[in-house]
Amino acid sequence: MKKLGMFLVGLFAVTLVTGCGSAEKTLVCSMKQNESGLAMEQKIEAVFNGKKVTSLKMSVDSKAEDEAIKENWSTFSSILKQQFEGLDADGIVVSTKEDAKKYTYTVSVDVDVTKAKDEDLKNFSLDGISASKDSIEDVKKTFEDQKYTCEIK
Repeated sequence: MKKLGMFLVGLFAVTLVTGCGSAEKTLVCSMKQNESGLAMEQKIEAVFNGKKVTSLKMSVDSKAEDEAIKENWSTFSSILKQQFEGLDADGIVVSTKEDAKKYTYTVSVDVDVTKAKDEDLKNFSLDGISASKDSIEDVKKTFEDQKYTCEIK
């Protein structure tokens, strides 16, 4: 359970990106994996306008496959809820969705980089994102090196 939280922080840290080019482009990356009895699907969408990231949408959909997690679902979901409560700020919206009958839990983070403050972005290891010099192609390669499937739209 704590692994999922740490994984999300690591996932968000990797998204310290900026773009290049003159038109708006979106980098979409996703990965599916099974870890510790959880099937997880991560998705990241980074919108680049010119040479800057203007927004990020990140989500992790988790589904319990292990009976021990299912038997302790209320504790598991409560821990996740506590990890992500109170992280909303100007330009940052965190939402969670639980389906106890299907043993699924989704965490989504939407960031408007143009409005979010660096101090609030630190909660997701995204501080400094607006000053990053990485190209959209460099960011794509970084994610693909981590076994994500990515495309630029």
